[in-house]
Amino acid sequence: MEDVYEDPLAVLALRLRTLKAQRGLQMGGLQQRTGLGRTTLSQTMNGQAVPSEATLVALAKALGADVGPMLALREAAAHMPRARKGSPIEVARRRPVRPKTEPSFKERYLSYVAERHSKLTVVGLDLSRPERARWPLDAAYLSLELAERLEDWPGREEANRLSVVVNRAEHALANCRRVLLRGLAGSGKTTLLQWLAVATARDELPEQLADWQSRIPFVLPLRTLKAVP
Repeated sequence: MEDVYEDPLAVLALRLRTLKAQRGLQMGGLQQRTGLGRTTLSQTMNGQAVPSEATLVALAKALGADVGPMLALREAAAHMPRARKGSPIEVARRRPVRPKTEPSFKERYLSYVAERHSKLTVVGLDLSRPERARWPLDAAYLSLELAERLEDWPGREEANRLSVVVNRAEHALANCRRVLLRGLAGSGKTTLLQWLAVATARDELPEQLADWQSRIPFVLPLRTLKAVP
């Protein structure tokens, strides 16, 4: 039960973010499921504005949650008394607003990576309308499985025998500094690299890849590079 003295709008936003994390959704995927605009979704998830009832109904449906408690919190937030004149909140609002600082090169680059690789291309999906072959990575990506070859597995009777272990991608890549990823065409190599780049740029890597946080991703498709004679 939430503390009665807490801001109901903040409690509502925290509940929505918790449900989003429990469902393993990212903002793009949630936007795809609800059909809500990015600004509306961002303000609701961060408690910046009292959402409409229709917005909460769409979010509850997408998150598989009971909308009743959410509507109760919204109602409480809508009737919160405004700050009295001269209160600390009102005084703070009178202070001059400092101009926003320009984002750094790193921030702009990470934003570019997240936007550049946020679409998944499905070759041959719709030959008559090529633009339909691109899907949001947040909504279309499913965790892949990687087969890892291990040499000289202890306990094996045959020396130098190659053994194969299959793990989810995030488990197979954990604690690895260098990885050579091989697979047949269409097996998901590029998709996995796109997901790694976007998740790293957005700081949304899973717990298993915690060591990769704060890294800067660079995606260099070899077919776009030319050898210098």
